[in-house]
Amino acid sequence: MAQTEILKMLSPSAVNPDRLPSGGMPALTQSDVAAMLAGASRPVVLLAYAIHVTDDSSRIQLASHVYSWAAELALSEKWKITRGRPIVRNMSHLAVAETVSPGVCLSCYGNRYISNRVCTNCNGTGRKYPTHEERAIEIDVSECRYYKLWRHRYQRIYEYLQKLGYTLETIVAKNNREEEIIFANA
Repeated sequence: MAQTEILKMLSPSAVNPDRLPSGGMPALTQSDVAAMLAGASRPVVLLAYAIHVTDDSSRIQLASHVYSWAAELALSEKWKITRGRPIVRNMSHLAVAETVSPGVCLSCYGNRYISNRVCTNCNGTGRKYPTHEERAIEIDVSECRYYKLWRHRYQRIYEYLQKLGYTLETIVAKNNREEEIIFANA
């Protein structure tokens, strides 16, 4: 079974009744899920659920974790941030949104419509990668300031999430290989 298909089955709400065996039990048990994600850190597990199960709770917890990580980065690198401006929080949430739902329009959030009208930002497709200008708006800085100062900082936060994604893929692949070896030797 493909790794993506396995991860999509992590949530009971994602179970397709047509794919259930005659006994009515899901094809993937909790022990299967635990085996697939064995050794994964909490942020990696949150990313798996946020991407492959579209679990909002995991997405919120992941954004909180990324914000904590980014705040530590900002402190260690002595970023100058105006008090009361949630730039680091906004960058963290935007990076999570771009990682979990890549290419989803930031105006309509993939719904294609805003107030029963076709979204003009994505022309009703629901998909559009954000421009520097759109990222600057989401982060709440000017486009010029984003490009000169915040773009590189945002990229660091985004890369942190990408590393979590690579770790997730590696862990799932490793655990699947080990399971295949065990079954082959049995």
